[in-house]
Amino acid sequence: MPLYSEVINDEKILQILQGKYQTVLLIGCGACMNESLAYKYALPITINSTSVPFATVNELIRLADLLNKNGYYAKIKFYNNLNGFFCMENISIDNYPVGNLDSFDIILILSCSAGYMALCDKFPYKKIVKITKPLGSIF
Repeated sequence: MPLYSEVINDEKILQILQGKYQTVLLIGCGACMNESLAYKYALPITINSTSVPFATVNELIRLADLLNKNGYYAKIKFYNNLNGFFCMENISIDNYPVGNLDSFDIILILSCSAGYMALCDKFPYKKIVKITKPLGSIF
């Protein structure tokens, strides 16, 4: 059962980073978060059966653009149902070409709470902040 979440507003995201962090990795999940964003903005979940989580990628690009325009260095990475979701135990973020995680001051994650907790468990040494708020379940 997917969890419906919304992204916190841009001002709050900029406040999280202000004066503390310069390099940002934005990570988005292709499961609950993708469904939530697709529903909210009437976007497709995937395009042309590529399994790319379109709604999540669209939001990651928007957020990276916002951060880059405000003087931060931001990169994005997303996960889809072919690679597994954050909350699945078999996912290995180390298999994805995001560069050295140590090169980022902070990771901002677009996911439900289960995905956030799973990523924190995998990288306890990294500053990870969930920039979404749960609102309910999608049936």
